[in-house]
Amino acid sequence: MTDWNPENIVTSEDMIAADFGDKGLYLYDGSSWKGVTGWNPENIVVYGDILTADFGDKGLYLYDGSAWTGIVGWNPEEVVTL
Repeated sequence: MTDWNPENIVTSEDMIAADFGDKGLYLYDGSSWKGVTGWNPENIVVYGDILTADFGDKGLYLYDGSAWTGIVGWNPEEVVTL
């Protein structure tokens, strides 16, 4: 898989998302890694098939598998799924 040390890992039915710190955020589909951003998230969670990432002072973003959408421009204290 990789010899990088992830800071955080979350899973959904068909992927693994791993925060590799200053190396960025990557998705693993069972066969290969795909870098989805070079930003270093403070926290990541999965809601359904949407990856949610707290990028600190850059704000809170949603990733749908193809594009990021910023939903707030401030730094959330915590991100959780309900």
